[in-house]
Amino acid sequence: MTVRRVPPTAIAVAVAAALSIACSPADSRPNLVLILADDLGYRDVSIHGGGIPTPEIDQLAASGVRFTQAYSTSSVCAPSRAAILTGRYQNRFGFEFNLLEAAQAEAVAPGLPTSETTLAELLSGAGYKSAIIGKWHLGLASRFSPLSRGFDEFFGSLWSSLPYFPADKKRRVLIRGHQPHVEDEYLTDAFTREAVDFIARNRDDPFFLFLSYTAPHTPMQATRESMKGCGAWRGSRRRYCGMVRSLDHGVGRVLRALREHGIEDETLVVFTNDNGGASNNSADNRPLRGFKGGMYEGGLRVPMMMRWGGRIAEGTIYAAPVSTLDIFATFLAAAGAASPPRPIDGVDLLPFLSDPASGTPHPSLFWRRGPRSAVRVDDWKLVRRGASLELFNLASDPRERLDLSARDPRRVEALERAYAAWQSEMVQPSWKEMKPGRPAPMRERAK
Repeated sequence: MTVRRVPPTAIAVAVAAALSIACSPADSRPNLVLILADDLGYRDVSIHGGGIPTPEIDQLAASGVRFTQAYSTSSVCAPSRAAILTGRYQNRFGFEFNLLEAAQAEAVAPGLPTSETTLAELLSGAGYKSAIIGKWHLGLASRFSPLSRGFDEFFGSLWSSLPYFPADKKRRVLIRGHQPHVEDEYLTDAFTREAVDFIARNRDDPFFLFLSYTAPHTPMQATRESMKGCGAWRGSRRRYCGMVRSLDHGVGRVLRALREHGIEDETLVVFTNDNGGASNNSADNRPLRGFKGGMYEGGLRVPMMMRWGGRIAEGTIYAAPVSTLDIFATFLAAAGAASPPRPIDGVDLLPFLSDPASGTPHPSLFWRRGPRSAVRVDDWKLVRRGASLELFNLASDPRERLDLSARDPRRVEALERAYAAWQSEMVQPSWKEMKPGRPAPMRERAK
């Protein structure tokens, strides 16, 4: 059984089912909100047992479904975002590595290929107003701009990260639409403010809001107020805690805006993370092994919650593997939008949540980032690092401590065949892996 509900009351299930049947297709066309954190540790939401208080994210999980085995498609930022917005493995279209962020001629600048159809484009065709607020990281050239890829509004950064405080104006280049914007507020709070404003302006019509926070990605900069609830932690971990608390506060403000405008139950909300927690920002992925950039669970498994009042029973815990690829298909199905022009890899999760006997969304999942790769089939996972192979049974060994490759060579061969079949459908990377030089100093501080 992959689904359990807390508390498991028959009444709650019956009411949810009745509401699902009673609603007409027109009534079931929800607003869509995707809230994406950046480099958040798997344990750093308190519902996962961490010490950082995240009451708003916890409440979002409690009011809908929490996925305990949700995966990103990449262990780094930009490729995973490309997959979220296309519903397709980024390896299908060459977006295997993070972008090179040096100034380049527009003719050769990399980005999300214009041949790919985005979620925003399809929702626009269904009558949705779309906005992305926060981090883009899918191309600097004008043809890759969010406003060229289906979004009606954009406020944020085309880059991977920015200072959180306004003092460093040379590095802190925000954009509203196509124009530079000078921002005086703490960055996470500014993104939250803009999201709340977008909800208020579009509350009477269907909308898609992609709130793409940069927190808690480096630089480690937190407000003193946000760190007051961070206990005895010191240094970078204390600043990280404050950044996560600001993120959690922002999630709460967005959810309250939906409630205050009377559209809480008319909105499908997803909260997740772009990849596993990073080692350079003091993230905590325990009990998972590894960090951002790697192929162990700590680099790939992410917190993920989904809420839709009256459609998803409160307190649901879903234990089968799912992917951030599935956000694309789930949103399209909920909106009744047209299908994409080419096959996708994600699946609509709603039928699996309503019918526990409907099977498993993903019997197999795959990852590739240069010489590093992984494949999961059922509970078995094969990790490749160059010429090295490791085999783990995630059901009995979720921490990936016991390599079983020498004991079970036939299973290794079977997983290698599955990976080879998947890889035969992928293309070569469109650019080389980023080899960043030493960044200019950026002071870590509180204000």
